[in-house]
Amino acid sequence: MEITVGAAQEFFIEGSPFRAGELSAMQLEGSLETIMPGLWARTPFVDGTESRARAVSAVVSRLDAFAVSGATAAWVYGVGGTPRCIEAVVKRFLRSPRNLPGPPLRIVGYDVRPADVMTIGGAPLTTPLRTAFDAAVRFPDDEESIRVVRRLLESSRAGVDVEVLRARIMEVKRRPGKLRALARVAEAARGARQLTLVRDCAV
Repeated sequence: MEITVGAAQEFFIEGSPFRAGELSAMQLEGSLETIMPGLWARTPFVDGTESRARAVSAVVSRLDAFAVSGATAAWVYGVGGTPRCIEAVVKRFLRSPRNLPGPPLRIVGYDVRPADVMTIGGAPLTTPLRTAFDAAVRFPDDEESIRVVRRLLESSRAGVDVEVLRARIMEVKRRPGKLRALARVAEAARGARQLTLVRDCAV
């Protein structure tokens, strides 16, 4: 059976309406490629911040999401690996949707300020500063946390200042792991400075 898709459609969500097998068949034909589990894009997919944000927007637009956050936001900014699920901050008391087509969702209820959110490609994202904060404070893996924070500190486009990040972490009252978060930022900053020195010496 031949499967046809709309010419204007950029992203395809598993189960809406095509099943995984149908989308995989289109991928084998070369018309689609996998972005993350449960989400495909029409080929050629030009990978970048805007296109990743549009891909996420195709999923979270069906939710009452306040912001895409955590590892998903880091991936959109190009400083983290492809996430296994889409993490989204929602309004308080909103339950996680069940049996929603597409990538797995991780719904969180963190206290995110309006100033912590920006829109790229139609997707509400935590800002680079807030994403660095979440990586330092909430990521379970030290290595991944330090890598994401370091890349955000190194990025001129992200504009994350290490002292502002430290001050933001210090604002948090009684949060477990505050000292660990500060240690992660310190390690990330040391690595970022060393890379900068290497680049300067190479010029």
